[in-house]
Amino acid sequence: MSALEAMVEERASILRFYSPYYGLRNLSDNKSPWQTLRAQLLNFGAEENEHCWYSDNGCYFLYTDLPWDSAFFGRPMARLRTVLFNSVGNLRTGCARFTEHLVTRGVQHCIADIPTEDIQVLQALGQIGWMLTETRLQYAHENLSHIPAERYNVRQALQSEQTVLGCIAAHNPNPYDRFHADPFFSFEEANAFLAEYAVAAVNGYCEEVLVPNQDKVSLDSFIAINYQQRDAISRTNNIGRIMLMAVGGQNRGWGRKLFAEALHRAHDRGEHTIFSTTQTTNRAIIHIKEQLGFRLVAVTHILSWSRS
Repeated sequence: MSALEAMVEERASILRFYSPYYGLRNLSDNKSPWQTLRAQLLNFGAEENEHCWYSDNGCYFLYTDLPWDSAFFGRPMARLRTVLFNSVGNLRTGCARFTEHLVTRGVQHCIADIPTEDIQVLQALGQIGWMLTETRLQYAHENLSHIPAERYNVRQALQSEQTVLGCIAAHNPNPYDRFHADPFFSFEEANAFLAEYAVAAVNGYCEEVLVPNQDKVSLDSFIAINYQQRDAISRTNNIGRIMLMAVGGQNRGWGRKLFAEALHRAHDRGEHTIFSTTQTTNRAIIHIKEQLGFRLVAVTHILSWSRS
């Protein structure tokens, strides 16, 4: 057994929480989330933009470059996947060396999405200056045959409406999402990112973008959905995800309607489960999800480091 494999096995009880599927109840194979994640960790570095960096004091840092984000924001950016270590006593020093490594590579910003259960990594990164920028709640709806029966008039957004949807996203941000809460980004940059995301969703990044289709209701909201994720677990278990939603003042009340209709359409397509992520501060969306039958399955914290 290699040193890396030994560390993965030693941390298995915590690393399991890094799988987005860990908290699901209705998987065809309950062992598959850990088996898939374990294989990914052991082979990390084989894919383009992946790095498995050793700190020389018993810590491995698995991280990826973010080429799309880097190009959009005009600064080299990365994402820390997880940390493997054989002694918690070495972790803080290892994290400090990792940030020095990022500086050496010219990286200016790095994020990490860490499950609450991995408290040792969260504390070590915090001690050396990584900043909490968002706490995320991962919800799942695993019983799409039992959703409110009422349907709503919606339609697929048109490509010709992409600019309008971009403006809706940019003008209705959550100030506590990881981009708006991170001082590395200006508020204008964060809004521009949301606008670009919405435009990409209409142009094929998401399988469907729904908007209101009701008389005397203006276009001031949308919801973007992917009914099939790219990985094998999602395809095998028919798992989709709500990717983005924005609701402006002229469409007040349409958040619940769009969510409900997205669930109906997912069920009509044969989906078994829908994921949706939000921030702990987004109480209105949390309330909608609870009304519609979503269940909280995971909590993670997004930390960021930036080069001053």
